[in-house]
Amino acid sequence: MKFLFISHIQPALPNARRALWIVPLLCLGILSCGCQKKTLAQEADLPRPVRVIKLSLVNTADTLDLPAEVRPRFETRYGFRVGGKIATRTVSLGELVKPGQELARIDPTEVTPAINAQTAQLESARTDAQLQQAELKRTRELREKNFISQTQLDRQVAAYDSAASRVRAAEAQLKQVRNALEFTTLRADKPGVVTAIDAEAGQVVAVGQSIVLVAQLGEKEVIVNVPENDIER
Repeated sequence: MKFLFISHIQPALPNARRALWIVPLLCLGILSCGCQKKTLAQEADLPRPVRVIKLSLVNTADTLDLPAEVRPRFETRYGFRVGGKIATRTVSLGELVKPGQELARIDPTEVTPAINAQTAQLESARTDAQLQQAELKRTRELREKNFISQTQLDRQVAAYDSAASRVRAAEAQLKQVRNALEFTTLRADKPGVVTAIDAEAGQVVAVGQSIVLVAQLGEKEVIVNVPENDIER
């Protein structure tokens, strides 16, 4: 019996040894899984870094930024009432001007001959009027004595009235020419600052052509070009 028992146990030794090795491996596997689960649980419990933005209330307005140009509200373009060649320009860009200050001047040599001619025409008209007045006086004396008819007297009265009218016309024309001489000097009407020069000395200008632009001091305005989509805003 003893021999048989040994003979039956001897072949089973390798399987027993193999079982002895498997049991520790299983234990190690179980322990490893338990440790791994524990590590994962611990990692899940640890805080994770995150990016945080702090929100706060800010008063904001719906604004629209646009380029603008600040300009004076009132601007005056000065020009001569007579045409001619500019002799001098007495103001420069950016200069402050006062009322009555000279801005530019036209050469008066073109106006002076017209004044002389109109003066001579006025003298001629006055001389003719004096002759017609003297003739009218004699005609009335003759009419009082019935030496001439009433028709002749009426004709002389008409001749004198016509001569007197020519005198008044010559005086008005002479005044106009003298004003033209005065208009050869361009002066400022109101205080301001010169913002543009449109003509230079030596240039021939026409009546009313812009010579100097003067912006009045005081009120101003802002010019803004607003896009069509933002006009309602």
